[in-house]
Amino acid sequence: MHLIASASASFVTLLVISFIVLSLPVLISGSANDAADRVWPTKDGSPPKLYGHCGERFLMPEHTVASYEIAAIEGADYVEPDLVLTKDGILVCYHDLAMKRATNVADHPEFADRRGNHSVYKDGKPDVVVDDWLIIHFTLDELKTLKVKQQPDGVRPLYFNELFSIATFQEFIDAVHKVSAKENGRAIGIIPELKHPFFHNFVFNSSENFMEEEYLNVLRSNGFPLTQSDEGKCKGVVDSQGSTKDIPCGPLIFQGFDKPSQQYLAQQITLPEIMMNVHPDVYLLTPKGIQEIANFSDYLCIWKEFMYTGVEAEISYRGWQVDADLVSQMGGFLLPHQFVPFGHSLGLKMSLFTIPDSREHSQRGCAVECMDGLDRKNEMFYYFDMGIDSMFVENVPEAMRIRLEYESLLKNNL
Repeated sequence: MHLIASASASFVTLLVISFIVLSLPVLISGSANDAADRVWPTKDGSPPKLYGHCGERFLMPEHTVASYEIAAIEGADYVEPDLVLTKDGILVCYHDLAMKRATNVADHPEFADRRGNHSVYKDGKPDVVVDDWLIIHFTLDELKTLKVKQQPDGVRPLYFNELFSIATFQEFIDAVHKVSAKENGRAIGIIPELKHPFFHNFVFNSSENFMEEEYLNVLRSNGFPLTQSDEGKCKGVVDSQGSTKDIPCGPLIFQGFDKPSQQYLAQQITLPEIMMNVHPDVYLLTPKGIQEIANFSDYLCIWKEFMYTGVEAEISYRGWQVDADLVSQMGGFLLPHQFVPFGHSLGLKMSLFTIPDSREHSQRGCAVECMDGLDRKNEMFYYFDMGIDSMFVENVPEAMRIRLEYESLLKNNL
């Protein structure tokens, strides 16, 4: 058994190293730091930051330690974990409340009695998860008996299917800091998202903001400075014996879709930046809504199609019911070309989600005149032209190469 495990690990390492070596010209020349003297149409004139969505889910099963390490090695400016809570109140990295899509839980008969329909709270309203398992019904020890499945989208390699377990938030931090320590302290940013904090706080009703406090506690315990009086004391593992060294704490952005949760976090910290994500709460995509976001947030991050097909097209595509009078009172929906300049005028940096690998569509889908799935370079160039400040991406080296190509055009046109 040990020999099989070792062979699998060696095979994984060989394939990953091969991919990264092939990408080295992109990784070296596409750094955001070597272009400070060039002017982009972003808020601060610097190249847009690229966030590794779920780590590097193009190559690895999403939200695994391997996915996070690969995204950091590839050169993502920030690496993103989604966070949910276990039954015993531990933050783990996973995109959904339910487990069937991305784990092999269905292959474990000992958990069959936890399968069913479950009442949850998602996107600001009650919902029902049908015929599935919820992470919050499992302890961490139980979750660690499961394996994460790679999604068979595009050309994603399936060699790594069911090799890795669900990672804890602590394991995510350790993975990113390990890469930083071995790269002589390159400050790799992290951009965690609390998934459905209202639901989790309702389950853990011992305090109103249980999930947020657990999140802040993990960050503090790892040395991240959260206020001006905090001294950054991050560490990274440098060898197989677990030896560590001091490293610079990377930049930190708190992102989320739950406005009360984001406002609470903004009140607790002064150093990390706040990013308010908007998709279903379309009332925030009005002048008054964005002005409200600017009162507590540094970023506005929206579904990219709002800046291509427009808010009304997305509402029609989703079949959402919207109070037209309320929209009118809030100033009406901004048009696609208005979002970035309006956000910038309020001091907000503008972000979007998500640019997939060029050989697949994003799972979210979009309206009829969808930008998603067109030539990826043209898609990214469209948002670069707008002056977008950052974006969530998959296949980080491909995104870096396109960013570098755009930057070259800027340089030649100066």
